[in-house]
Amino acid sequence: MPLSLEINDLVVRGRRGGRELVHVPHLSIAAGEAVGVRGPSGAGKSSLLFALAGLSPFVEGEVRWGTENIAAMRPARAAAFRRSHVGMIFQDHLLFEELGPDANAAIAGAFAPRAERAARRERASAALRRLAVPEGARKVETFSGGERQRVAVARALAGAPSILLADEPTASLPREASVKLTQDLLHAARERGATLIAVSHDLALLDAMDRVITIEHGRILETVR
Repeated sequence: MPLSLEINDLVVRGRRGGRELVHVPHLSIAAGEAVGVRGPSGAGKSSLLFALAGLSPFVEGEVRWGTENIAAMRPARAAAFRRSHVGMIFQDHLLFEELGPDANAAIAGAFAPRAERAARRERASAALRRLAVPEGARKVETFSGGERQRVAVARALAGAPSILLADEPTASLPREASVKLTQDLLHAARERGATLIAVSHDLALLDAMDRVITIEHGRILETVR
């Protein structure tokens, strides 16, 4: 089920009692909306994204996905929420180099309840086929940047997420590969009705979003539809 996002008085710090990295008094994102986040390097974009995923340890305020405040969850509860609802795409892929695309895309299934593992493997394989990832026994260490990023997208989709969070998903990709990945990512989100939030400097990706938020110095300056 798609989930809306409601942020109230969010503060993300570098450490407990430390400098503010992000301060968002209020932000609402509708269920199923595709939102881009832009801003200069060091503006707090990735810090915001990690807070939305419940991966920032020093957070104050509310980050509500539907009725669930992930900012108030203990680490184990936040991890369970991510497994059930969140697909994350990291800028540096975070793949297991010694494994092939199928094993990488289905890796989270190893931590899922036994009854869910087969379905996750099937979704991972379907996503790899849809994203035209090369099949076979090749390890991902031999893949191009675009192929590796498509494996990362397939991994994010394998859990049938209602939330997709992407950190610079097209960074360092050639223009043609970047455009194709943007189309694939949006198609996957629309197909599932997932809420998509993508941090990016890529103007083509940002133009494809329903709305774009600009962040500087950890503050939201404007929102453009």
